[in-house]
Amino acid sequence: MSADAPGCEWYKEENPGGSSWGNLSLSGRVLGGEGHDSLWIDLAHPDGTPLIESARIENGAFRLDRLQPGIYQLRVATYDREVKVLAERTVQLPAREELVVELAPEKTAKDDKDTKDDKDK
Repeated sequence: MSADAPGCEWYKEENPGGSSWGNLSLSGRVLGGEGHDSLWIDLAHPDGTPLIESARIENGAFRLDRLQPGIYQLRVATYDREVKVLAERTVQLPAREELVVELAPEKTAKDDKDTKDDKDK
């Protein structure tokens, strides 16, 4: 993701000088997010300080560039109706392989009812 790419206004606003950014990238895929209108990646320092907020996941893939070596907190979220965190993971750069985040299937009220009905039998 370069600073000139569409949707990367966060980079221009957060880091106008660019001097504190590194040369590493973090790329990966998110599996199981098909039922959501939109998915986003947030990346924070270990203390929770945001580094990148709301980087869009497109076709299940994401790529975050200009990162320094270190440990980060990665969060997959949806903003369909409200902000909802679907997965969180600690990642360390440099990474040796592509990151894959598999989202657990979401339970619905119908699933809960079906489970209760099965127990009652």
